[in-house]
Amino acid sequence: MSLDRRKLGNLKARAEGGYDAQCPSCALAGKDTAADNLRVWPDGSYKCIVGCDTKTIFALAGHRDSLPTSGPALAIQPRTAPKTPFAWPELQRGTASDFRQLTQLRDVNADSLKMMSSRGLLRFATFDGERAWVVLDPSLRNAQARLLSGDRWHGLDCASRSPRSDSGAVHGWPIGITAAASFGAIALVEGVPDFVSVLHHAGCTGQESRIAPVMMPGASVRIVDDALPLFTGKRVRVFVHDDGGKGAGAFALWCGQLLSAAAVVDGFSFDGLLQSSGEPVKDLNDLCRVGANSWETHHDAIESCLDFARETVCPE
Repeated sequence: MSLDRRKLGNLKARAEGGYDAQCPSCALAGKDTAADNLRVWPDGSYKCIVGCDTKTIFALAGHRDSLPTSGPALAIQPRTAPKTPFAWPELQRGTASDFRQLTQLRDVNADSLKMMSSRGLLRFATFDGERAWVVLDPSLRNAQARLLSGDRWHGLDCASRSPRSDSGAVHGWPIGITAAASFGAIALVEGVPDFVSVLHHAGCTGQESRIAPVMMPGASVRIVDDALPLFTGKRVRVFVHDDGGKGAGAFALWCGQLLSAAAVVDGFSFDGLLQSSGEPVKDLNDLCRVGANSWETHHDAIESCLDFARETVCPE
């Protein structure tokens, strides 16, 4: 498991071979100000001189040659594998039309989507002539693709497609976690629509610069062990779907894992909130369509959904 030199800072070659660099795990904790705690030997092995866990270092700066940023080398599949996987096309930042369609599809504002794009969390692509939006982790360990039309993938009866496990992608890798390193506050959500809703709500209360959206692809998916150290010391609010047992199960599962990683964790309840259609609010994306009467009655609760970020330091 070698390190990707492009993800390391302050590389300095050593006369006997190999190099020193800033330890990414130390840097995540605000340490290694001299930027030279990491030792990397010519054979690719490495260690932090103050004893940081090598799995954490790899999670932050590991080499993933099998996950390209674009091109046909990555195949993707739905959660239930199709008989014929389709190719992963070139990922694009998106056109004005792409952002407009996604804004209308999910009732989120364009500025929040553009911020997600600037953080490397949102891209667009064309699959067999159909335009899609793609949420991804900047490490390319995990991603999800959905059609901009709002339709399910034709012939597959699924809304989201994700990278094939044999491509090197990790289904349990939290999407967005590698972009959260400089943020003290994380909103952990379930599913793609809620993921693109976080910064929409954060922007309504001026918290968008303080909070990082992070997504799990499904309620039953465990956070992989290699990602857990990236939550250490973070203030995390968990938003699960108000759909009975599955949401409650996800909350218990992820909270248990996050607490074991020394994160500070709580949750948010959608109880009593109604959409403008009269349907109950069951998730963070539904909250984008909250009705006027519900807003008046529950204004303080709605405004407080991301107020935990105020407790954290705003990244520079």
